[in-house]
Amino acid sequence: MKIADCHSLLTSLLTGGSLSSSPGRKLGLYKPTMKILFVCHANIARSLIAERILRGKLKARKREDVVVSSAGLYDMKTSEADPVALSMLLKNGFDASAHRSRLLTEDMLNEADKVIVMEEAQRRKVVEQFPGQEEKICLLRPFSPSFDPKSAPDIRDCHNRSAYHYRLWFAEIYEAIEGLIECI
Repeated sequence: MKIADCHSLLTSLLTGGSLSSSPGRKLGLYKPTMKILFVCHANIARSLIAERILRGKLKARKREDVVVSSAGLYDMKTSEADPVALSMLLKNGFDASAHRSRLLTEDMLNEADKVIVMEEAQRRKVVEQFPGQEEKICLLRPFSPSFDPKSAPDIRDCHNRSAYHYRLWFAEIYEAIEGLIECI
């Protein structure tokens, strides 16, 4: 990711609704909190993995100023996470504790400073369902340091595919989170 892109993202995040002026901020008591929401189709694999990787990396850096969550575009009735995705988290040293899918709501979008989706189709769907949120929605993959703008910007769903596809998918998300964390 280019430095200018990081600066643009930071400016966008730091001027979000949760950082408005308050008496505590004026007194120097305000601790800014950035809220990042990852979204995918079902919230049982990609958005969960992105959430857990970013949380783990922030914790390792002792960053408490960023709140990370995830949700899905389809109501999976609080389904459990994809077992292969959980296994990938564990094998790579990330939290794989209990997770239940959550349906994306307008309140979640309103509270988030940045909403990060996995596919362009998801970005369009969020914009269609929740008009007025376009400015805070972006794709995850372009944060990857190796991202080629000429390639597809999507991190495709690998649910129920081979172990190879899961490893490739995990690596794409991990690398994109590495780029994202440099911007926050």
